[in-house]
Amino acid sequence: MCNNIDNFYQVCGQAQKSLKWKHRAGKEFFNHLFRRKTKTLSGHSCSRIIKGTEADLENLLDQAKYTKPMNFHIYIVQPVLSKANASNDILLLLGNVQHYLSTVGNIELKVYSSQ
Repeated sequence: MCNNIDNFYQVCGQAQKSLKWKHRAGKEFFNHLFRRKTKTLSGHSCSRIIKGTEADLENLLDQAKYTKPMNFHIYIVQPVLSKANASNDILLLLGNVQHYLSTVGNIELKVYSSQ
């Protein structure tokens, strides 16, 4: 069980900052993804693309520019959080973030936790 709210303030802040991408052009969003496709830590590089390929991203970029509306969903993953034992402060914070994202951006928030 994790009732340390500090980490939740960080991830909730990141979720709220992600709202800006809803109101930017699709090309700008994908250019951001391309810039961040490689992660380097301690001199070791790895791809941040977990599913699909860079070519798949380029195909999605073409679709987003011309034909397809973009829908956004935001996910918060906190495996140390137990749904059954979450503090009221954490639940209130998550509820406020969900309300903000839904009201301001019409974006669905999903929270993944243990149990």
